[in-house]
Amino acid sequence: MKLSDILALRPAADDSATIRASIAKVEAARAEAINRAGSIERDMRASLLTATDAQMQHAERDAATAKLAADRLEMLLGELRPALDAALAREAADVAAVRRDEAIALDAAFVATWRENLPKILDLCGAVLEAKRAADQAFPGAVERSELPRLEEPDLAFVRDVYRPDPLAWVLKLAEQAPAEIQRRREEAAEFDRREHARRVREAEHQQRRAADWRAAQEAEQAEDRKRQEQARLGEMPRSVVTINGVPATQMVGGGW
Repeated sequence: MKLSDILALRPAADDSATIRASIAKVEAARAEAINRAGSIERDMRASLLTATDAQMQHAERDAATAKLAADRLEMLLGELRPALDAALAREAADVAAVRRDEAIALDAAFVATWRENLPKILDLCGAVLEAKRAADQAFPGAVERSELPRLEEPDLAFVRDVYRPDPLAWVLKLAEQAPAEIQRRREEAAEFDRREHARRVREAEHQQRRAADWRAAQEAEQAEDRKRQEQARLGEMPRSVVTINGVPATQMVGGGW
């Protein structure tokens, strides 16, 4: 195989398919050259005692030519294989770039559609939540008792993942952002605050009444103590003598009048 024939096996383009096809041809030609050299050497050994010197020299030249072709083809493979790796990497990067651009475009389309339809989606999810809440309140435990059918979950691939395995749970979570649901929660919070304020007012009034009752009881007890002390003090003082016509009343009473 001449050098020109070997160089003609180089790929005409730098894409991976063309380079891979050239590699296949070079490997086949190398295998053929190695087999030819081996076959010539076997024939030479077999005809050492029968072939002339000229025949042996001609066979040696053919074997050397085949070995040289095999070496040159091996060298060409060493050139083509890295070129194939580079082509594959380049093509993979090109594919990744295309996919990235497609993903960016699809994501932009998704965001635009999402924003356009988000109010409707939230209202619908809010209606789902309200209907579910009303059904649970009207007939609690009916689903668990198989008295009502279970909710048919939508077959949506984008909500079936490890983070949201339950489509209904995802819808109910999204429903929390519905305007009607937000208003309901605000009203519930306001009602809770009103009741909590009323409870605190009642508790404060009760505490004030208890404090007033305690102060009144303390004042009554202190007044009673002062009364007892006054009575005790009066009992220790000498009694005044009352006279009737100059006669002490005690004598008159004791004298029997």
